[in-house]
Amino acid sequence: MTFTGSGSEALNQALRTLVGVGALAVASAVEHPAVLAALESLEAERGARVSLAPVDAHGRLELTLLPPLLEPHPAVFCLQAAQNEVGTLQPVAEAGALAADAEVPFLLDASQAIGRVDHAWRDLPWDYLVISGHKLRAPRGAAALVHRGRAPEPRPLILGGAQERGRRAGTEPVAPIVALGEACRLVAAGELLDAAALEAERDWFEGALTAAIPGGVVVGQVVPRLPHTTLFAIPGARSEALLAQLDLAGISASAGSACSSGALERSHVLEAMGVPEAWIAGRVRFSFGPETTRAELERAVEVLAAAVERCRG
Repeated sequence: MTFTGSGSEALNQALRTLVGVGALAVASAVEHPAVLAALESLEAERGARVSLAPVDAHGRLELTLLPPLLEPHPAVFCLQAAQNEVGTLQPVAEAGALAADAEVPFLLDASQAIGRVDHAWRDLPWDYLVISGHKLRAPRGAAALVHRGRAPEPRPLILGGAQERGRRAGTEPVAPIVALGEACRLVAAGELLDAAALEAERDWFEGALTAAIPGGVVVGQVVPRLPHTTLFAIPGARSEALLAQLDLAGISASAGSACSSGALERSHVLEAMGVPEAWIAGRVRFSFGPETTRAELERAVEVLAAAVERCRG
């Protein structure tokens, strides 16, 4: 295990370890920007080649289309266990088994999912695993890159001292690392949070949204998703106007993933899913935690419904 400063750093370190000059890398079309931007950089710097594995209309990997992409024996196959924008859970075990059969190193980004999704993570067929502390309710500033199997020793991105067995120079942030460890202990004990309770609140919230806002659609609703994430598409409205009114009411939301809060760029995730343009233009993403109250969710529904009525009027 190598401690890093963030999940994005861990993903970059794994990719720069695996993807050499002219190498082929395969990733799902809905990966986190940290993966896609790193691969784009490796294309420019090392002449790497990138193949994007397609997803279905709900954002789930098309497993039947994956084996041909793995036949050329790429340097890595990357998959995010839970898509951070829509919340879709990926078929991790099945995809990892296909990668193992093809003898391709499997980089699994579990940042969004660990602690919220009930997997026996140790038993899944990954070679690199990325964990992010703040996603586990630990302080920002600590993440981990775990390697085993076909994963070579991580090469350092940061050079200097011999910290982290020479894999990452610089003084480690001890307090966030200890908190990350404690969070992982709570996950293993099933004590970090009540995912079933979160899912029940999410389902109530989504039902209230669709009842209050005619034509509104919960994206990816029919497949397994993260228990705390809702992407709501509202044809006939504009994200920027809705977000401005939510912000004025003191309600935090975004048009995409949390790491792009405030950004209104086009969504590569929704485009890969083939989502209609009217949905993309009027999307709002909510996420919440155990501290979020039913009254706060009711208030969010009320404010968003009024904002949509003004936008459509």
